[in-house]
Amino acid sequence: MLSSTRASASAELAPSGLASAHVFLRRSTYAAVLSMPGGAIGLTLTAAAVATALLAPALTTIDPFALGGPVLGAPSAQHLMGTDALGRDLFSGVVHGARTSLLIAAAVTLLTFVCGMGVGLVAGYRGGLLDDLLMRATELFQVLPRFFLVIVAIALFGPGIDRIVVILGLTSWPVLARVVRGEIIAM
Repeated sequence: MLSSTRASASAELAPSGLASAHVFLRRSTYAAVLSMPGGAIGLTLTAAAVATALLAPALTTIDPFALGGPVLGAPSAQHLMGTDALGRDLFSGVVHGARTSLLIAAAVTLLTFVCGMGVGLVAGYRGGLLDDLLMRATELFQVLPRFFLVIVAIALFGPGIDRIVVILGLTSWPVLARVVRGEIIAM
């Protein structure tokens, strides 16, 4: 009797659970993200950061490298966040720096996506020896210390955003490759 009670109780709960999952899957991804408080806050902050980066020249008229302000000045109407030890406007530096940060993030994401998807798809579809070799290469890239690689690359090739993007992109793809490979194998 106890087992039939458990079975009937779970059977009664299943349709409502399935109905809510079905409604959630039918909504667009954008609507689903906005329906959650964390998703709405995250999307708003991301949109604000992108808008700030795109509108940097309109938001501030002060050159971020100009040495015109008072040294370590407090926030004021002219310098919204104050000035640094060289008299540069901090607000202007932050706004213009957002462009570089978003550029690096977008480029690293693209490189990670291309490498991770490529390796994961090939390893998952082909299998066998090629799968083993690609997964051992993935493990090798997972254990490489990023900070050390960035220092070595800058010492050998000089500073530059392109070098940072390549190092971060080439050390970030293994997790995506493993997930894609696992999904392909599970199909």
